[in-house]
Amino acid sequence: MNITEERKDDVVVLNLQGNLMGGPEAVSLNETFNRYLDEKTLKVVLNLEQVQRVNSSGLGILIKALTTFKTNGGELKLANVNPQVNNVLAITRLNTILEIYDSVDAAADSF
Repeated sequence: MNITEERKDDVVVLNLQGNLMGGPEAVSLNETFNRYLDEKTLKVVLNLEQVQRVNSSGLGILIKALTTFKTNGGELKLANVNPQVNNVLAITRLNTILEIYDSVDAAADSF
């Protein structure tokens, strides 16, 4: 998984590319989340436009990150979720606890 970062005012946008699975990708993404938590950057949007697949480990990463950010007074939002990933979120009912937006701008503006 490739992760690029950008800022929109006080919001960090993480652009993910590849599959959201466990393994080395999970470590890298968790390290990125922890860095932002350490910096007290608590508004994060995950741009999933280039994420083709997600498995149970990937879902676990999202839930852990959401919980950790909320515990620290922050928010984690998703943007540009493709139909296949959105279907997995719907089947697992995670779409009821994760905030999902059609665009990065809409997600960033929602903070």
